[in-house]
Amino acid sequence: MGRDRAGERWRGVTSTNVGHSGTQARPTAGIHLQEQRRRFVEAAQFTTLKRGGAQHNYLVEAIVYNGGHIFSTEEPFKLLRFEQR
Repeated sequence: MGRDRAGERWRGVTSTNVGHSGTQARPTAGIHLQEQRRRFVEAAQFTTLKRGGAQHNYLVEAIVYNGGHIFSTEEPFKLLRFEQR
């Protein structure tokens, strides 16, 4: 597995669409399921980790990765929460 594929997996991604077709504006709808490569942990998830203090109820969060290890959640990473007090 190359460096650009590390931390990725195939996931089913569902998309839906609703619209109108034709001159009579008849409603149309559709659901599409597609397999896409997605990261185990999206970059945006790191920006929402709790950082402690009263604002976060004195909780701190961390994402732990242990190369080659699968956690009980059946994922190669785990979200941990620590009490700050």
